[in-house]
Amino acid sequence: DAGYCLSLHTGGDRAVQLRKLDRHGLRDIFGGRIYVHQHKNTDALERVLTTIGVDRSDTWMVGNSTRSDIVPALECGIGAIYVPPLTTWAYDAMHEPPHIPSDRWLCVPRLRDVVGALAEQRQLGGVR
Repeated sequence: DAGYCLSLHTGGDRAVQLRKLDRHGLRDIFGGRIYVHQHKNTDALERVLTTIGVDRSDTWMVGNSTRSDIVPALECGIGAIYVPPLTTWAYDAMHEPPHIPSDRWLCVPRLRDVVGALAEQRQLGGVR
């Protein structure tokens, strides 16, 4: 409702991920913009961004993994919003949030705070 076009980039088995979306009634939010890679990293995100042809200055990754969401987003030249997970699995446990100077790297406490953070960035001129 806030006017954003959402795409999903997730890792793992495609059939499993689609079942999760269906179980929670979320598949329609993304339409055909669902991208599943066995390993989420900078190369995989770069393929997604190239496929969907977005304006990177106006694109944000929202995620709970510094290693597979935030760092790849910043390396691909898009904004990143980190939502800390309630629990962390071993892959991310040893990886602290990046110390990358950027006005496009935000942290919010809960997923529901993302739209407000984007609205605030829009007011500051960081989101069109």
